[in-house]
Amino acid sequence: MILIQILGIKDYSQTVDLKNNTRKALKALNLNVQIEEVWEVEDIIHFKISGIPALVVNGRVAFQKVVPDVEDLVKFFQATLIKKPKLPDMKKILFPTDFSAASQNALNFTRNWAKNFNAEVKVINCYSLAFDPNQPVIVEPIEEHRAAVEERLKRFTQNHPNNEGNTPLDSVKIESEAIMGFPVEEIVRIANEENFDLIVMSTIGEHGVLDQLFGSVSSAVSMKTQTPVLLIPDGISYKKFSNILYAAHQDTLKADIILEAASLTAHFNADLHFVHVQEENDGEMAIETQLFDTLFKEKFPDVSINFSQIKGNSVMDGLLAYASDNQVDMLIFVSKHRNFWEKIMHKSATREMALHSKLPMLIFHIQ
Repeated sequence: MILIQILGIKDYSQTVDLKNNTRKALKALNLNVQIEEVWEVEDIIHFKISGIPALVVNGRVAFQKVVPDVEDLVKFFQATLIKKPKLPDMKKILFPTDFSAASQNALNFTRNWAKNFNAEVKVINCYSLAFDPNQPVIVEPIEEHRAAVEERLKRFTQNHPNNEGNTPLDSVKIESEAIMGFPVEEIVRIANEENFDLIVMSTIGEHGVLDQLFGSVSSAVSMKTQTPVLLIPDGISYKKFSNILYAAHQDTLKADIILEAASLTAHFNADLHFVHVQEENDGEMAIETQLFDTLFKEKFPDVSINFSQIKGNSVMDGLLAYASDNQVDMLIFVSKHRNFWEKIMHKSATREMALHSKLPMLIFHIQ
């Protein structure tokens, strides 16, 4: 049985428009569904919405503070009530480590994430051999060094605290490998050659503040790879995701990435917040129209959507303030690849977010 509810003020123009558009969309799909109208404030409060009017489908808030047109609602109902999209494929996870405490914490987070997706994890450490500057030859034997790193990897992967859920994490398949080479290059190469679905890394490594000043391996990897990267701040624990924020901009509203983010949100049974931090000469309706045009071109999962445009001193400040005010559990950021000189001359918004955020940050990439 399908339950559709309209939340708002009785006879308010936008509420009436939403109800009429919903009826027309359902009729176009030959769906005989009763629409329940909810006017009482005490009843609306239970849905925990941030504005009216709102459309609720089977108990989940689908739209709020917007009135989609009939065409958009037809596509939405087709995707959510008739067709079910494929959930995100995250079966292979690459976890590079530097053996720091932050990385140990991130591995425990990764185990819980992998458990949720029934995924396998490969833990790697990229190492280099010691050289004597006065004698350009390798000081320590290659095989002895590799064996020492592999032993350390074994201890590292076996040392984890209890998981955040009620199911054991021992069922998560984990393999490890010691790799000689430069970390950034090797991580990017392995992720590509072995077709990993996700790279998970901590945001602060064993070099601490130096990472923030000169660029950490995690931020460099997130710039160079085409594989999605999940950055885990030090000290956070895995928990249920309820609100996921997608940093929206005209350049980042790509259909494949939006649908991946929406599918991920649906997998966690969370709400998806598209948030645009307004900059000079930006148009609110242009962004909002582009977003909804993108959403309904493809199959769209059954997930609650909220679009907000806010102002802030910077994109980072605006997004983090919204995240704090709306109990956001994870950030989704879309990174545009820049050439070398642009990265040198301009501060990366993605890297700035990674260093300042206390939330998990999932980075997708576009060229």
